[in-house]
Amino acid sequence: MLGDSTIAQRSARTGARFRFYSAWFCPFAHRTWLALEAKQLDYQWIECELYDGGAATKKALSLEEKARRNAAFVECCPRGLVPGIEHDGIRLYESIPLVEYLEEAFPDSGCRLMPDAAVDRARVRIWMGYASEKVVPCYYRMLMSQDEEGRQKAKDDLLEGLRYLSQNALTSVTGPFLMGDNFGAFECMLFPHWLRFGSVLRHYRSFEVPRGDKSLARIIAWGDACSSHPVAAATIVDHQRIIDSNTGYADNTATSTAAVNARATSGIETPIAK
Repeated sequence: MLGDSTIAQRSARTGARFRFYSAWFCPFAHRTWLALEAKQLDYQWIECELYDGGAATKKALSLEEKARRNAAFVECCPRGLVPGIEHDGIRLYESIPLVEYLEEAFPDSGCRLMPDAAVDRARVRIWMGYASEKVVPCYYRMLMSQDEEGRQKAKDDLLEGLRYLSQNALTSVTGPFLMGDNFGAFECMLFPHWLRFGSVLRHYRSFEVPRGDKSLARIIAWGDACSSHPVAAATIVDHQRIIDSNTGYADNTATSTAAVNARATSGIETPIAK
């Protein structure tokens, strides 16, 4: 996949203006990665160690241990979570604020990620908020639930959220993306998880977005357009690596922030420490 090559190339750019603290397997970091590529900004990829035993375990290292391994990362990201960006003495973190910052701070570089009109920008934020609340959490619930009832409920909720986006956010848009022909902030926000629906959820939970469902036709076309867009293509890493990196979620042994949040909001049982 092109993303693996992009990481290798960007990791070697030691003189780049931007330092991008990231992890190749993280969908939240992937959001900011998409924005950096879309804005055509010169960055160095800094791979950060987040988990004890590697990405697959999803067993979080302590903040102290993360700082010991990479002090600059924790100085930029005080919670010890990717993504983070450092440039010109500025340190910022959190995926969506970073996407919006890169657009606002560098409006004339690369692609526009937000519309010109304030009302249109508000609408983009509304749909990003909806996807963040009604779609993304279903991914973790479906992946982490260990009983069929919980998985089915998460699947139904996921499809309901995607259907709502398909029929309300995208049907009136001319062009493949929420901003028409522009791959923008909404795509940066949702595509990383959409990509994992077709790899991680397919592998562990035999899930596919049903292409025969007309009510989902618009969001499916959106996903296809995202996948083939040059910006997205440059950030797609090997699917099997992504699948393998989610074992700790699939067996509900993960202790990552995403896992803790999923359990807190969905009733998934906390695993017994081993």
